[in-house]
Amino acid sequence: MRCVTNLFWRKGIKYIIISLTCLFCFFGFPIFASETTISPNAVPSDLDLLQNLKSDIPALTEIYRLRDMGKTEQAIKLLVEYLKQKSADRFYFDWKYFKQRFNQYRKQYPEMRQEHFDLSSEQMTTFPPETNWILPFKNLRGKEVTAYELRHLARQQKSYDMALIYYYLNEDDKYLDYWVRQVADLNRAFSEGAYDDAGNGVYESFRAGKRIHNWLFCHNAYLASNKFHWQSQLLLIKTFLHHGAQLQQETQKYRSGNHHTKGLVALFEIAALFSDFRILDSWVNQALNGLAQHLQNEVNRDGFQSERSVHYHIGDIENYFRVYQLAKLNQIELPAIFENQFRKMFEALAHLAQPNRRLPVLQDDTDSPFAENNQIDDAMTIGALVFGDPIFRYFAADEIPASIYWLLRPSQFDNILKMKGEKPKFGSIALTETGYYCMRNGWDKNDLYLTISAGISKMKPDHQHGDMLGIVAYVNGHEILPNYQVKYKEADFPFWKNSWVKNVALVDSIPLGQGWLPNEGGSGFGKWANLPQLNVIKWETTETFDYFLGTHNGYDSLGVKHFREVLFVKDGFWIVRDHFQGEEPHEYQQVWQGHYSIKDNNHVFSTFDDGTGLQIIQLIAEIDQVSLGKFRSKANMVFNRNDQKDFVFTTLLLPFSEDSKIEIDNFQTQGEIALGNWKILKNDRQEILLIDAVKNTQKFSIKGKDFISCLETHCDIDSLIIQNISFAQKQYSMMLEKLGDTNRNPRTTNEDGSIKLVPSKDWTSGFFPRCLWLLYEFSQKEKWESAARKFTATLEQEKFNAGTHDMGFKMFCSFGNGFSLTQDQKYKEILLQSARTLITRFNSKVGCIRSWDHHQDVWQYPVIIDNMMNLELLFWATKMSGDSTFYRIAVTHANTTLKNHFRENNSCWHVVNYDTTTGQVINKQTHQGHSHDSAWARGHAWALYGYTMCYRETKDERYLIQAQKIAETILNHKNLPGDMIPYWDFDAPNIPNEERDASAGAIMCSALYELSELSGESDLKYRKAADKILQSLSSPTYRATVGENNHFLLKHSVGSKPGKFEIDVPLIYADYYFLEANLRRLRIER
Repeated sequence: MRCVTNLFWRKGIKYIIISLTCLFCFFGFPIFASETTISPNAVPSDLDLLQNLKSDIPALTEIYRLRDMGKTEQAIKLLVEYLKQKSADRFYFDWKYFKQRFNQYRKQYPEMRQEHFDLSSEQMTTFPPETNWILPFKNLRGKEVTAYELRHLARQQKSYDMALIYYYLNEDDKYLDYWVRQVADLNRAFSEGAYDDAGNGVYESFRAGKRIHNWLFCHNAYLASNKFHWQSQLLLIKTFLHHGAQLQQETQKYRSGNHHTKGLVALFEIAALFSDFRILDSWVNQALNGLAQHLQNEVNRDGFQSERSVHYHIGDIENYFRVYQLAKLNQIELPAIFENQFRKMFEALAHLAQPNRRLPVLQDDTDSPFAENNQIDDAMTIGALVFGDPIFRYFAADEIPASIYWLLRPSQFDNILKMKGEKPKFGSIALTETGYYCMRNGWDKNDLYLTISAGISKMKPDHQHGDMLGIVAYVNGHEILPNYQVKYKEADFPFWKNSWVKNVALVDSIPLGQGWLPNEGGSGFGKWANLPQLNVIKWETTETFDYFLGTHNGYDSLGVKHFREVLFVKDGFWIVRDHFQGEEPHEYQQVWQGHYSIKDNNHVFSTFDDGTGLQIIQLIAEIDQVSLGKFRSKANMVFNRNDQKDFVFTTLLLPFSEDSKIEIDNFQTQGEIALGNWKILKNDRQEILLIDAVKNTQKFSIKGKDFISCLETHCDIDSLIIQNISFAQKQYSMMLEKLGDTNRNPRTTNEDGSIKLVPSKDWTSGFFPRCLWLLYEFSQKEKWESAARKFTATLEQEKFNAGTHDMGFKMFCSFGNGFSLTQDQKYKEILLQSARTLITRFNSKVGCIRSWDHHQDVWQYPVIIDNMMNLELLFWATKMSGDSTFYRIAVTHANTTLKNHFRENNSCWHVVNYDTTTGQVINKQTHQGHSHDSAWARGHAWALYGYTMCYRETKDERYLIQAQKIAETILNHKNLPGDMIPYWDFDAPNIPNEERDASAGAIMCSALYELSELSGESDLKYRKAADKILQSLSSPTYRATVGENNHFLLKHSVGSKPGKFEIDVPLIYADYYFLEANLRRLRIER
């Protein structure tokens, strides 16, 4: 009885539902009002599509009506036709004109037909339309399908070729039929769970993303054919939306690397093309937010993709271009960071380019296995198109490349072809964050080029080769010291990813990559578990020479230190020195790539078909043996020195042309080589001297185990300063133009790449006006005075701001310097009021001016070492007013700080916290350093500058002695790098892999120049130290190039690493102290 009742009850409910449905339809109420979504767990049905449409699109009114009447098939037919018409406007190309575009493609790229045919044939004779999507299985040829082949089947790259062959062969049905059946078969495999969802995941972000690229192309290409019937179009629409749901799920959480990027790009493509569905707006947001993260995290500040591979860099350019194109076509706003970071990617390619407009092979480059360089013309065509930059156009293809033909609209063709290219003017350059140091002497075909690889990806070193301090070189149209592209599926891939096919130095024949880790799916790809960490000690570039010095820890476990020097004399040769310092005897090797002939154990040479070539000569030590190796079509040469604790290879790399080859016979005996404007001599003490033959002056000395030394100042200091100031004038002219009428001052660069402007209350607000006053002081031009007055005026209200200790930074930097140059009495009154305001923060019980007011739960009365910098305003106020109150407060503060801020080794704490009742110290801490016991670099710079200034104003010897002690602590610190630009904290935990702080270096530099003058030193050690810092800051490693860096002068400063802000960015106070140091040194020079 219960069963009968239940049956009746179920039938009754069914009749009620049908009746209600009829009523809703009769009165015009939609029956699909509930919110649904596209599920990643199943390919959507017809009803799923209709239910997920947005409800407010006028063009869909008839589809809504038919849907709500239950006429699903009619509604679906109309929806398919609607989406077909919309695709014409939304996709990269308009399918309505596809056949005309195809005819143009066929004529413009006749060589592509055979390639498309071969790839199509390979696909159709290897895999049936209904295939397997999980290993193991055999292909149509009876062979076991490999993991590599399954991954490429999943990418569906050859479906693109089949779509084009379909039109080459006048719409041959078999290509369209094969593709549609294979799409349907993948959906079948998904519904049955018969696909790889592990190491070779078919729906993994990268493979699914590539598949979407190819299938969207096919879909839109076939829309131009009447044979692509509506049921097949519907199949594809459902498939795209299902893939989108899968990708939305797969890409929710940020993961570094191009696989996640590719998935986000494909998600964006689907969302842009099918924007009529509700959920797809959220897909757009997810894709763009995720891509913004990738741009922020994976495009280094020097513009290169963080994985350090040209192949992956260019792959990401294509990724971001796809998004750029569809966003423009569909009026979708891109994140603010997008354009700035995207542009930097093209700039990085230009910076690393060879004179032949190609890039060397760097890490996992895989486009053309065993090739010795990378083409970049396709990528740079995109850059020229997007940004209209003539330098990008210089590197671009003469015609639109086939690879991007279908991503462009016809109007864009005309834009790029009309554009004129412009040869770059920059010379040697360093991508310091990525770790590529590029030496060049010009842009003509025969000019010299060399790049040193001195970096490793911190985020994802999977594509890193065993090439630490490796070299690639080009001259006379040839890769004279090549690296080689690789292919993952080759059995010897690990060999090609390691040191024997690099231009490196080794110990005991042990390559630098250790611990091979194959990937999970067994496709052939793998990575090194252990790679050395690098430290660049010095990078210097001038008009006549470049110099690099670096080291790595690859052989520390053997008790061997390795350093590599590269000296580039721009008249035509390099000297490479590999230093080994061992605790026990070892065998040392220098490995050089190329096909060589041996003249003797110290001299080999290679010759190309056109008569050009390279001579490699050992200049000092005898070599035990030279060995030649061959692998595939490539070859190398190895210099060996056996059974040595310490040893130095001193190697001349001497390129030659057919008519300029210099015959060199036994340099070890003769001891002289004449090289046009240069001579290389070896004296009786086995020292190598490089002589400028024109001026008959000795330029460089190479002595035994010492590093190369320049026998005259690397660059005339006066000339260097003039160059720096000229550069500053150019940068700040552009800065002023960019700032316009703002009443705020620049501080740094925001995370999205824009310039950060701050109001007057910000502690850094006075530095930009001070920079402008310095440029006026140097030039006496009204332009700079006018600008300085304008930006100084924005700070006047701060004279009453008693909530800050930073009156010196804000008011004395701006109004103080303005008064000293103009004697404007209004400025004087503003400064005196500022001083009166500042001393309200003085506590006589403590004996100091209070620093911060924040964090009162942490500090009762905090005093920071930075506060020493504000005392100069008080000393000035006494001189101007005659009121000694200011002076007494300044001296009391300096004395209290001297007593409590310094450790026994004369390093200092950042923050000292006082008890306001007793005046006693509560505790000593840091706020911006690594730890309470560490030596925060900028804090020490403030201390050095502050006590040097106090001695100048008081002539109290205690302050001079303290300044000298601080200087000695800094200059003799074990962790001060060779270029003397400190790490952000001298005791940071990951040195040498910690950020440098150019702002600390600039402050130290300026302070040391003043300390040198006040000390009356006879040996000029402080001046020499400051000169070295100034030269380092003036090098491309730290000083920006004109028009870059948001028009700030210096790169690579750190605001607060513990605070996680302003890390490795330009900072305005770095610029100020850099300019001040230049003018101080100029006054000394003159």
